[in-house]
Amino acid sequence: TTYIDRSNSSVLLDRGGYVIVGSNNHNTYGLEKAKFSMYDDSNNKIIEKVYNKGYNSSFNSVIKDGSTFIAVGSYESTKNEYSSGTRTALIVKYDVNGEIIKDNDFQVISNSHFNSVISVDDGYIVCGSSSNDTALNSGAVLIKYDKDLNEIWRKYTGNNGAIYNDLVFANDCLYLVGVDNNIGILSLFDLGGNLISNHYYPTLNDNGFSSIIAYDNSLYISATKYIDGYTYGLILNYSYDGSLLKEVKYEKLSDVSFSKLLLDSNNSIIVIGNIETYSDGEFYSDGIIGKYNTDLLEQSVVKYSTNRNVSFNDIKNVDDKYIVVGDSKKTDFVISSKVFMFSTSLKNLGV
Repeated sequence: TTYIDRSNSSVLLDRGGYVIVGSNNHNTYGLEKAKFSMYDDSNNKIIEKVYNKGYNSSFNSVIKDGSTFIAVGSYESTKNEYSSGTRTALIVKYDVNGEIIKDNDFQVISNSHFNSVISVDDGYIVCGSSSNDTALNSGAVLIKYDKDLNEIWRKYTGNNGAIYNDLVFANDCLYLVGVDNNIGILSLFDLGGNLISNHYYPTLNDNGFSSIIAYDNSLYISATKYIDGYTYGLILNYSYDGSLLKEVKYEKLSDVSFSKLLLDSNNSIIVIGNIETYSDGEFYSDGIIGKYNTDLLEQSVVKYSTNRNVSFNDIKNVDDKYIVVGDSKKTDFVISSKVFMFSTSLKNLGV
């Protein structure tokens, strides 16, 4: 039996500490269940709850809204979904004790996922994907819920396999990033869900545009570019109207993917991702963390390498350090949740 404990996203607590969401299979049936875990400021786990409805499930993103938390992801809601490996998108509201206040799900026909969520004055806006055999009501999906998780509106963009990975609210607009057939998507919507414009960037990997942040009247987007059989981490700078202003490609190492951006307290852009290495007939993954200024000039990029596969999935800035959540694969049978610490100079402070 494989032991699985994954950490995909985190949010900081006002009193110190943090909440992490992801999935684990610590149950009698070995199903991988979406998890909600809370840690104190000494990194001790004080709460862990799993989402027990359906079969396999996972959370991809979490935010804090006052004294509550909103987690989004997907689950196999029926035996048919369990058998076929398809999912229903999921949104759950938790209280400070990790108890479920309300949950809701979203499914059209066959396969739906939520990847990111933000809070607005009168509710929550989530993004993800919805695919099905008919290609009707499918593609990258954007949905608004009220505070009680009742759906207000939904919008679709792109082809059947299109995905929204992340979103941000800035300049009175919603900016969403994702992928459609290895083409990066930047979509602009108003708060009523009306599409303003779409902008595209070609020749990316399967994740396309992976994350987005806003700062000083412009947008910064992480991506992974595919060139001649190799991948390279990419950061792009767009104006609020969707015009590409600048881009920088990390070329010192190949097979690098950039997955998540953070604007830290000093207005530096921090990026995390992974490096894939082929050795002794197997592929291995190491973590990577980099610092750039807002002109996209590289300050430092550091590779995090161990004797096991490592995945960096999310990053937060606390005082003089960065907290990176992810997981590591010790053997084919053990995948463990990890919290990695780095100084603002990107020195490794331990796990």
